[in-house]
Amino acid sequence: MPAATYRQATRVDLGITVEWAAAEGWNPGLDGVFDMHSFYASGGFEFSHRTVRMAGTGTAAEPDPNIVELSTLPFGTVTAFDQRHFGFSREQFLRSWISPRSGLGLAALHREEIAAMGVIRPCRNGFKIGPLFANAPDLAQALFASLSSFAADQPIFLDTPENNAAALALADRQGLTEVFGCARMYYGPAPVLPWDDIYGATTFELG
Repeated sequence: MPAATYRQATRVDLGITVEWAAAEGWNPGLDGVFDMHSFYASGGFEFSHRTVRMAGTGTAAEPDPNIVELSTLPFGTVTAFDQRHFGFSREQFLRSWISPRSGLGLAALHREEIAAMGVIRPCRNGFKIGPLFANAPDLAQALFASLSSFAADQPIFLDTPENNAAALALADRQGLTEVFGCARMYYGPAPVLPWDDIYGATTFELG
């Protein structure tokens, strides 16, 4: 078997990839570094918003009785809450994602129903929080505090959608600063999502 060859993608490669995705009924989306924005735009992708990676340090917090581990809740309620924020069901993915090795998945409850969910997982340097979905800013704040406490005194990162002012405000209150960012772009119409409730993307390229 010949050795693999790695090279920079060309405009033709991009077109082939988009055609394959369209044939499967997908609406291709991507998180492109800002310097490549014009390249993707030339291929038909349209800018939606910036997603900014914010960095800081985890801080210890008192346990919150309204916050529980995602793994203790009925899985169907977890997937339903995630689908409202992600746009479609991803059950197989969530089964592993909400219980990461050396990480933690949490939910904030309101009247015994999920009102916020988030996951913190180890990364190359410290921990990443994502997703962070919440029905209100105070719920996002409480859940972030619990996730941050899991990584107390360790580097933490949150990929924040810039089209949610409350998410940027939360990051600012927690002393997080911008270290990286990407342009979220779509080849077709941007999905209609509750951006005001999305405080942290699950991960770049996935949303």
